[in-house]
Amino acid sequence: MALQKRYKIALETKLDQLWHQGFCVLERWELAAWFNKDRITNVVWREILENWQDIYDLKVDERPLNVIKCDSTSTPQTFVIIQLKRAKKMKDMAA
Repeated sequence: MALQKRYKIALETKLDQLWHQGFCVLERWELAAWFNKDRITNVVWREILENWQDIYDLKVDERPLNVIKCDSTSTPQTFVIIQLKRAKKMKDMAA
């Protein structure tokens, strides 16, 4: 199932945060509500990426995103999405 229409602005707000800050936090309950799903599947992540590319008129490979699962359980409760191009290696920051 696709993003529910009433949550489109909520997702766009998170993607604006991602664009301007380089990261955003998504909670499992948000994704479950927005997509009306019990499980957060590849379809959910694909639609988020498609919205990201559509909003900012990006090419498929432009500004790739990564997801950090904030706990190691089989059903993480918190996800951090980051813009890969804005990430720095710790050793480079310490030099």
